[in-house]
Amino acid sequence: MALSGGGYTVMQQMMIDVTGQPFPEYMREAVLAPIGMTHSSFEQPLPPALAATTAAGLYAAGSP
Repeated sequence: MALSGGGYTVMQQMMIDVTGQPFPEYMREAVLAPIGMTHSSFEQPLPPALAATTAAGLYAAGSP
C-alpha cells in the first residue's frame, strides 16, 4: 500500500478553502471535540500546554 503525503496536503487545503477556518481549528471543532479528544491537536508546533505533556523519543544512551 502506498501513501500520498501530497494527497493529504491537497485535502487539507481543500478543507481550509471550503470552511474558511485554519485546519487545526476546523479539526478540533468537527472531529476531536465531538469525540472527546480534548488533549489532541493538529497544531504544529504543538501549543506549550500540550507539548509539555507529550512523549519524547530517547536516544540509545537514554537522553531525550
